[in-house]
Amino acid sequence: QLDGVRRFLGAGRLLLADDMGLGKTAQAIAACHVLWKLGRVRRGLVLVPASLKPQWLREWQMFSTAPIEIVEGGTLDRARAYRRRDGFLIANYEQALRDLPLMQRWNPALVVLDEAQRIKNWATKTAAYVKQLRPRFRLVLTGTPVENRLLDLWSLFAVAQPGLLGGQTAFKRLYNDKADP
Repeated sequence: QLDGVRRFLGAGRLLLADDMGLGKTAQAIAACHVLWKLGRVRRGLVLVPASLKPQWLREWQMFSTAPIEIVEGGTLDRARAYRRRDGFLIANYEQALRDLPLMQRWNPALVVLDEAQRIKNWATKTAAYVKQLRPRFRLVLTGTPVENRLLDLWSLFAVAQPGLLGGQTAFKRLYNDKADP
């Protein structure tokens, strides 16, 4: 876990793919806390499946003193959350589809994606919207291995480290179009 935190803090961008139960959430919270304490991040957004929002809040409050809030409610409630000056927000992927302009204006310096297999299909609206966020720091967490499609891996890296694997067309060509069965 310490190695994962160190790698992220050193690079500022990381795809952390570990089996379930090995502490990806704890590593993410620790990294966010360090960046907050150092003053390198004043605003951070954690995108998770809706069912995990309470769990993230609970674990965050156990391991960090950085301010955090769950984005929930109707349009006005969510808009109020994005007017928060500093701190971290927990939102779910579906909210990214509705609230992307609010998220962009809020301009988080750090985005954590939990259960990032939600964006492994590069052609979905969710993946397209999440990729429009432009934070300085990016931490992508997944416990689900890439099973059948190399393009799933390309899509995850397109968020974690844009450009690292080149463009999609070049990536597919490099692997003789085996990337999209």
